[in-house]
Amino acid sequence: MEQLKTIPVRQVVLANSTVLPHDVVRTAVKRSGLIGSPLQMDRVQELARFLKRWYARKGYGKLKHTKEGFEVCFSFQQKY
Repeated sequence: MEQLKTIPVRQVVLANSTVLPHDVVRTAVKRSGLIGSPLQMDRVQELARFLKRWYARKGYGKLKHTKEGFEVCFSFQQKY
């Protein structure tokens, strides 16, 4: 786990999402600053805030009241 603090995030994938359009995910990831930086909790939280606001604007209310669920998967790029 200690190594994850230095390896940049290469990709973020939201698996099992049936509601979120790919362009919304792409924008959220870009705005969060996750790509190219080591994994940081504040950036993950920024991603979550953006997605929560998107759901609210679309009328889904709180995520726990919808059937939508997804996993956030991170890919890391090892520097050699």
